[in-house]
Amino acid sequence: MGLAAGRASTRRKSVFTESNCPKANSAMTKIDELPRETVAPAHILVAEDDRELRVLIVAALRAAGFIVTEAENGRDLLDRLADTLQPDRRVEAFDMVLSDIRLPGFTALDVMVGARCLLSTTRIVLMTAFGDAHTHEKALSLGATAVLDKPLRLDDLCKTVSRILNQTPAAGS
Repeated sequence: MGLAAGRASTRRKSVFTESNCPKANSAMTKIDELPRETVAPAHILVAEDDRELRVLIVAALRAAGFIVTEAENGRDLLDRLADTLQPDRRVEAFDMVLSDIRLPGFTALDVMVGARCLLSTTRIVLMTAFGDAHTHEKALSLGATAVLDKPLRLDDLCKTVSRILNQTPAAGS
């Protein structure tokens, strides 16, 4: 997964490249070829404000056997996490949060700082199109399990998610 340059522009660059997603439709037809989760399905919260990318990520993760809940911005991400604390527990706790770092409302880093108690046992994987060393270091120091650079390959993303979920959490996590 490569580093996507482009800090100078405030316009979002496409996270799709000719090699990993020539057309959204062709990417969707290859979903069946992605690795499938073989144990009890993990529950993943995907937070991504780019609707097209979110749809592709969610479809790939569901095809791989995961249960996926979506959030489209930082506020939505916080709301979904708070839903897991409700007394009637309509939503089970998430095994993983997979989030873009730069979200409208609150960034994923803001959420990690503000909701640390909600995320103490949740693996957090962040994605960024603006991944410099400082951003990676800050995310990891706040407790992120991994930081992935966009553009993303869906098959690599599913393999990475599976690998991280199958790792034994560190003591105190």
